[in-house]
Amino acid sequence: MIQGLREFGDRLDQLRASLEDVEATNRLAALDLTELDDGPVARLVREHAEPLKANAGARRVYSYASCMMLLYGAFEQFVETLLMEYLEELNRLVPEFGQLPDAVKANHSEASAHLLLNLGLDKYRNRTSADEVAQRLASCAGGGPYVLNVLAYVNHSANLRIETVGGLFKDVGISGIGKLVRASTAFQPYLRATFPDGGIEQFRDWVVFHDLTDLVDRRNVIAHGWPDDLLSSTLMEERIEFVRALGASFHEVLTDELRPYVFEHSSQALPGAIEVFNHEIVCFRLEDAELAVGDRILARCPDGRLSEGPILSLQVEHAAVEFVKAPPAVNVGCRVGFRAKKGYTYAVVR
Repeated sequence: MIQGLREFGDRLDQLRASLEDVEATNRLAALDLTELDDGPVARLVREHAEPLKANAGARRVYSYASCMMLLYGAFEQFVETLLMEYLEELNRLVPEFGQLPDAVKANHSEASAHLLLNLGLDKYRNRTSADEVAQRLASCAGGGPYVLNVLAYVNHSANLRIETVGGLFKDVGISGIGKLVRASTAFQPYLRATFPDGGIEQFRDWVVFHDLTDLVDRRNVIAHGWPDDLLSSTLMEERIEFVRALGASFHEVLTDELRPYVFEHSSQALPGAIEVFNHEIVCFRLEDAELAVGDRILARCPDGRLSEGPILSLQVEHAAVEFVKAPPAVNVGCRVGFRAKKGYTYAVVR
């Protein structure tokens, strides 16, 4: 899911850059042309600055409209891509269809049928075929290898307000997306800045995610008419950063949801910790395993919660190493990127 998040970030960076270009243009248009000399550079500046002054109003509308449309489009595409990547990763991790989350199993047939009916829509053109949908649907009926129709789970007719997003997430087994996003690390800076007095646990989703509703409403006005209520460049930049935080929060939520499946199906168990120092140095006696700096370690608490983080450094007999392999048996200290405890169950992601 990392690739989709990076592409999303790149698109938001391009939007910010376009706003900076408009601001630079506005500064050029604001120049006092009477103070310029008569040299060739001054003549060139006058040639371009005068129409820029005359077109300031149209430029402001164009900048606002293109930013809101592209921002919403990037957000919608990212949510759909992220959900499909999540399902593809589930498909890769979980060996049998029957072991998938109940909601994914329950919705697959109906969602695939809707996909077959909607294949003529522009949204699905050249992305799949009736034969492929049918083959994937049939593969999920047996007990062996299967391939999900991941495209079937991103069908929606409404704009992606938080309620619509919640419905898409619920269809893949994740309920209460608003609450999960509020608790995510990635969304905390936005919450602190927007609700400095706290108390968000008492607020409904439409209050907390008002900026998303506002973006959808503005996008719809632009799509169906001429906008009158424009935002300044500063406020548009704030909307971009809100969408960036929201997207990162969705990614965090889905990563958390995948973690138990990674622990069960794609990790190698490590021996119990010999000792843990300062909640960051975990000591193991490896009998038959290998570890390297950068490997990701999973830790399961006694209550079932999972933490994850990279190996930041390794030591064997007080000497730093980049890689450890056993046999022969070896005692190794791992500095990890999460809060560790001796009673946790550890595994390395493979």
